[in-house]
Amino acid sequence: MGLKAYPFEVVIAGRKPSTALADQVKSLDWMVRRATRKGKVTAGELSEVRRKATLLTGQP
Repeated sequence: MGLKAYPFEVVIAGRKPSTALADQVKSLDWMVRRATRKGKVTAGELSEVRRKATLLTGQP
């Protein structure tokens, strides 16, 4: 379970543990959003986010 135990969250390990919410995709264009990097995810964490997002969208 993650920090809030949402079904579409993925726990991200690191110095400060956090979560990625696969059902909260706002924009894929980080430059438009002026997003800043908070850290890195492992290949396994990214795979889990993609898997859960695919469940929502039905798209691979």
